[in-house]
Amino acid sequence: MTGGLPELMMVLTIIAVLIAPLIAWMPNLENKSRSITSAWEVRTVRDAASQYIKDNWSVVYASAAVPIVITPNTLQAAGYLLGNAGGMNAWQQNHAVLVQQSGAQGLIGVVITYGGISIPPDQVIDAASYVGEFGGYVPYATDPSPCATPCVKGVGAFWSVSLAPFVGGATGPFISGNGHLAAGLFFQGGEAVAPFLYRFAQPNNNDANTMHTDIQMNTKNINNATNVTATGEVITGKIVDYNNNAYTIVPSGASTMNNLTLNGSENVAGNVAISGSESVGGNTSITGSATVGGDATVTGAVTGSVFYHSP
Repeated sequence: MTGGLPELMMVLTIIAVLIAPLIAWMPNLENKSRSITSAWEVRTVRDAASQYIKDNWSVVYASAAVPIVITPNTLQAAGYLLGNAGGMNAWQQNHAVLVQQSGAQGLIGVVITYGGISIPPDQVIDAASYVGEFGGYVPYATDPSPCATPCVKGVGAFWSVSLAPFVGGATGPFISGNGHLAAGLFFQGGEAVAPFLYRFAQPNNNDANTMHTDIQMNTKNINNATNVTATGEVITGKIVDYNNNAYTIVPSGASTMNNLTLNGSENVAGNVAISGSESVGGNTSITGSATVGGDATVTGAVTGSVFYHSP
């Protein structure tokens, strides 16, 4: 016989060294497994709810004039969920679909988990990321980019939905607070849409190219626009002629224009200098001096204390 106790101890030591890192990783592997399986449940319920809403659009849209809940049992009875899909997840949380109307022929909603054990902050985002592009979660107060509570938000702040309309009534019992998973549902005219703007026109879906909130450009430019139509105020410090940037309108300072035609009255608190012609359909009131390089046509009276004639 060869070897002995020293050799055996050496082998056991090597095995222990190799196994130790695996033992340390076991909790991470377990959490990863729970995240993936729970995300799959949310995704499965979302896919089923999306098809159910599409197939039953008129009824669901009319019912969602007030927030409603669509349960996994409803989806199973209608044949959209099979077996135990949509049941309790790895954190003992259940699933529900909350939906409400959003404008003309629009629906907005979420698949949300409720009850059970709240998923820790360092795991809930990871779990939501496995749901896919519509994956989300109910954030903690320490979330790096929180939304106005109560709310659910997409991974990376890709989208968010306020839960305030769902807090009361029939949908209230299905909201359990932070540490729960979610998935966004967005419909327009019976068709599922994404919670972002499409670059190209979508047939029979104008909402796909419609903003529903302000755009913060963060001092960046909007280039190559053909026409800009506004129904409210246009607030700017300077308007520049596209073809000749020497011509400008500065509301709070000096403006340079070639010709000016006014159909109403003109009131100027400072000086007026015009290199071309000026046509005013109403009255002109100038408290400073007026210099006109071309013709001045006046159909009424001109009143002043001093008049100068160029030789």
